[in-house]
Amino acid sequence: ILEPNRKDGGGGSNNKLGGGGGGLLGDSNSITSSALMMLDTDIESGPDEMQRLQYMLRKMVGAVGSPERPVVLFLDDLHWADEPSLALFENLATDSSNGSTLIIGTYRSNEVDDKHALIGALNKIKKRRSDSQGVVDIFLGNLSQEDCLHLVAEALRSTVEATRELGQMVHDKTLGNAFFVTAFLQALDKEELITFNLGTFKWSWQLDHIAKKHVSENVSDLMKLRLLDLSQEDQRVLMVASCLGCEFDQKTLALAAGKATGIGDVDLGSSLWNAVEGGVLRSVNGGFLYAFVHDQIQFAAFCLIPESKRDAFQGAVGAAIIENAGSDALEGDLLLIAVDLANCDSSQVKDRPLLADLSLKAGRSAVRSAAFAISASYFEAGLNLLDEESYMNNMSLVIDLHTLFAQSLYCQGKFDRCVEVLDDLLATSVTIEEKLPAYFIKLTILFVTNRHAEGMPLTQQVFKELGFSLFPRRT
Repeated sequence: ILEPNRKDGGGGSNNKLGGGGGGLLGDSNSITSSALMMLDTDIESGPDEMQRLQYMLRKMVGAVGSPERPVVLFLDDLHWADEPSLALFENLATDSSNGSTLIIGTYRSNEVDDKHALIGALNKIKKRRSDSQGVVDIFLGNLSQEDCLHLVAEALRSTVEATRELGQMVHDKTLGNAFFVTAFLQALDKEELITFNLGTFKWSWQLDHIAKKHVSENVSDLMKLRLLDLSQEDQRVLMVASCLGCEFDQKTLALAAGKATGIGDVDLGSSLWNAVEGGVLRSVNGGFLYAFVHDQIQFAAFCLIPESKRDAFQGAVGAAIIENAGSDALEGDLLLIAVDLANCDSSQVKDRPLLADLSLKAGRSAVRSAAFAISASYFEAGLNLLDEESYMNNMSLVIDLHTLFAQSLYCQGKFDRCVEVLDDLLATSVTIEEKLPAYFIKLTILFVTNRHAEGMPLTQQVFKELGFSLFPRRT
């Protein structure tokens, strides 16, 4: 009876109970024509949309590649990929019809365990690929001592024999970690323990002093030492920038400026340039876009924030962006950044209903990308921001958050939690028109889980609330 919107090839969709043209309920009840329109998304379309996206991407990659001109896809940092992205990756990697594509993915083994979603996706890919088209694992370990000797020799424009003692010392202190080796050599150059002799046109080094140098076993600790060479103001700017992501623009950073974040009176352009000169940031395309030169440097900048104050600091950054940008200007990535940060500590935001509304907006954006787990987190965060006053004065926001949260849970197959959310909404003092979307989702769950005995009484209750007499029982 309650049909969701369906896209067909002909004359559009049918949004009314029982169809159009004087259907089951006739024309006397105008509630039904608008009630189901409250559903912002078709709850059955999410998985279908994802499948269509996967299909189109497979076709696109297959059309671009050929045996003569194969396609190579390089996917970096897969350990950070979310589940929808991993599903897309898995779908591409198991496409047996496309033999002209090579997919190379990298991840850090120390960032994942057997329960990580990436490992599950890789196991499925290995299981579905044949021996002739299998998965090759390449483990990239630390540099061997011989490799490290050659790296040091080439860096100093010398021979392995001339730099052997220094190369062995560098390898011993860094254990061959390529990132450590580079950072250690840069630190030695900065401290003038390695210098270029203009008389001999050769590099020279002080082995005794280098032998006393300590190298941290943690990359972020090593990067933090580089950050500490900057001024307090520059460090503060980088702390705020680390909350914005690995890549950010100066305009967004300016929006985050304020008393709470501590960079209200700082010359951002000067601080960013100092960070570029210090090898912490790089300017992208010579414009106002910046990026941390390594994700570990971003993490080190974030670690400058005292651990006990990190949530409050992120909340303050998000609140500053919302206040300075204005809710109407928050779109796309800026909206997601502001909402994510503000929800870290919503007490930093003065207008909680506004943050709830922005969480709703961010959730809808995630739904359009079929990222239902992410959208559910946004809708739930929005619900947690509501108080009794919101239920009295902003009922439309309450209904939208409950309904869309339930839809996102439904699309993940979390039916029990979905019913709990719907029952919370149905227990509030709302009109039947406002209840219909919740009833629709609940009836759908009862149908797909074969709980027809529970569905029939609920259907009769809905009709009764709509003002229709119950169907007579068959005797």
